Amino acid sequence: YYQTKHDELGAYDLTGSIFNLNMRHRFSNFTFDLSYMPSYYWLDSSSYLMTHRIKPEIIFNMTRRLSTRLSYNYYRNKYFQDPGKNGRRNEFSMDMFYMPWKEGGYIQLGISHEQDNADHPDEDFERSSLKAGVSFPVKFDTSLMISGRYYDKQYDNIDSSYGITREDDKYSCSISLLHRFFYDWLNVGVEYMYIKNDSNIDSYSYERNIYTLSLTARF
Repeated sequence: YYQTKHDELGAYDLTGSIFNLNMRHRFSNFTFDLSYMPSYYWLDSSSYLMTHRIKPEIIFNMTRRLSTRLSYNYYRNKYFQDPGKNGRRNEFSMDMFYMPWKEGGYIQLGISHEQDNADHPDEDFERSSLKAGVSFPVKFDTSLMISGRYYDKQYDNIDSSYGITREDDKYSCSISLLHRFFYDWLNVGVEYMYIKNDSNIDSYSYERNIYTLSLTARF
């Protein structure tokens, strides 16, 4: 479970509660994983969004240093203040991981494609993305991760308010540090992420800075 709060954003202050129920099974060189993530968001203390997300994935360890991950995400979204956005989203993705360092860490390359079908035709879109990242160990039981991602988002229909078909290019980059905290099963992490969205409709262009502090326990 984790909580998010987006503050001082004018008319778009968001608070979210997210649960993650996860099952994992390993068999030979394969790992089968299934997650269910229900989420609930409030906008200025009023109900805003409820999301159900189901994510099955398969990880195949091709060699000791090379593995691939295939995953599928299904979203069911309910917007309380904007019912035209209600709908379903399907996402398919593939990631490759190469682990060149004996001390841990990896190089990651990934692609994904998703399709959103909403109750209002203005909200139907397809989005593809490319991702690259590297994680490697540094001193004092700490690892550093740097990643970047590009999204190409194309809406299916002409926007009824602006009279043109919306097209977005989105860029994100992040840097994070993960540190072992007293025990092998306990980690503390800090992350900074920068996001920029360029749209042919100026109202949808934005920049965002996200800072994250996390504590992770593995049992």
